[in-house]
Amino acid sequence: MRKPTRIIKILILLILTSTLTGCWDKIEIEDRMIIGNICIDALKEKVPKGTELDYVKEGKMNKYLISFTAAVPAAIKENKPPAYKTYSTTANNMDMANWQVMKRYAQVQYFGHAKTVTFGEETLKSADCLKALLDSFIRGHDYNKSMDVFVMEGEANKIVDVVPKFDVFLVAYISGIEDNQKYISAIHRSSLDKLIRNLVNSDGDAVIPKISASKEEVKIAGGGVLKDYVLAGYIDDIQARALGWIIGDAQGGMVEINIKGAPVTFRFYNFKTKMKLDKVEKGKLYISYNMETEGSIEEYKLGESFMDEDILRECEGLIEAQIQSESMEVIQIMQEKYKVDVIKIRDYLSKFHPKIYAQIEKDFDNYFEENIVLKVNADVKVRRVGTMR
Repeated sequence: MRKPTRIIKILILLILTSTLTGCWDKIEIEDRMIIGNICIDALKEKVPKGTELDYVKEGKMNKYLISFTAAVPAAIKENKPPAYKTYSTTANNMDMANWQVMKRYAQVQYFGHAKTVTFGEETLKSADCLKALLDSFIRGHDYNKSMDVFVMEGEANKIVDVVPKFDVFLVAYISGIEDNQKYISAIHRSSLDKLIRNLVNSDGDAVIPKISASKEEVKIAGGGVLKDYVLAGYIDDIQARALGWIIGDAQGGMVEINIKGAPVTFRFYNFKTKMKLDKVEKGKLYISYNMETEGSIEEYKLGESFMDEDILRECEGLIEAQIQSESMEVIQIMQEKYKVDVIKIRDYLSKFHPKIYAQIEKDFDNYFEENIVLKVNADVKVRRVGTMR
């Protein structure tokens, strides 16, 4: 009986192995150009140095200068900075950029590990340009849709020239700064997917995280405000922090106040925001943002104590006032200056008060500016006051 059983097992194994397929389109790792960062700028002048071989039809310039960083595996293995190289091309879209590159380099571009895409501000001054570029990324099967998106004042290609002080790979350096979002609420993170969803759901309104560059460093703070798919202006890092509080995107961070002439920093570890429709009166909607946070104060004056209940309550009150003031400033900027709803009013009403939203949906932009009254309430608890001796 054992012999037939053994034959049956062998036959089953043979049948199973026949269903397995090999890698029919394998590309060796050394034949790939592994892209980490993509930077896109609008071209205004002559074709930049290093891209002269690119195709320019009938003397007309291409629309964009597209710059890339590509990993150098040998340098990464040996931990020799910089472990990447940069190159640029000119093109009218991303597909043509890839085509141009393949005519000049032996390796095939691979975007599966790409982490960031940065737009120079000139590319965001035309709705058609931004829509076309985003469409290239979202339709193209080669691109990583979770790439983080940035805007940069001036030219985005300055990013690829950065040689980090303490990192060998530029994309790892930038991603590491973004990971600090859990400690610094002024840092915002927006993936390509998330940005496109926000733009589509709000008729072209969104905030893109802002990045700046120097010779050895980049800084992620603030944001670019988009209205109708066009860059309307910027918010700074303090305003970006407050925006994080408003939209419930803040994780950890700090708030500085002054107690009896001494600067004191409140460090929070979580931040919760709930919206509430308080009332509808005379055609106006009254909505409040109710914020709650708790954290610690770990520095004051040597010899001074925070154990006094009155000092703690005073401190909490000052922090609450600061949070409310900074949040209201951002709300006014969005309502009055930029007239963009990136503070979740549309989202809140459509989800929790659909009947009211249905009445104002067609004229929401005007309603947002004129008939929505917003208020911020903050509740702060100081739970720890540092190590005591």
